[in-house]
Amino acid sequence: MKMKLFKVVYITLILFIYSCSTGDKKQVKSDKPLNYAEEKILAPRSLSMATYKPSSVCDCSKDGLKTLNDMLAIRQRFQNFKNYNNDYAAVERIANLQDNWSVIRDACLRTFASKLFNPSDCNRPDKIGYFKDKLNNLGITTN
Repeated sequence: MKMKLFKVVYITLILFIYSCSTGDKKQVKSDKPLNYAEEKILAPRSLSMATYKPSSVCDCSKDGLKTLNDMLAIRQRFQNFKNYNNDYAAVERIANLQDNWSVIRDACLRTFASKLFNPSDCNRPDKIGYFKDKLNNLGITTN
């Protein structure tokens, strides 16, 4: 009897969990195109040399690429540098990301030095150069 009750409760619980997890995937589609300039830009968390401790070259590459990509995504929301410069929130977030990039670059160079320049499956110095060039062409410095 206890075993039957356990099975009924177990199956009910599984069905309940399954129904809750599939309900989250439904999204309302809008015919209105996204306006990226008006879309809220989330503030990145600030890094410091004391808190950022990469454990591998792969961490450095991943964190560096994400930071550069985030900067590029914010900057590309604007048609020109003047429009970007007029958006205080975007300028502040890119400034924060630039600071984070400096921390990542400095910490990784101090920890891994020349290993950062050796390409591997997880370390792509060419991609980092590509993002830096793209940002520089859009008026965002990464030095």
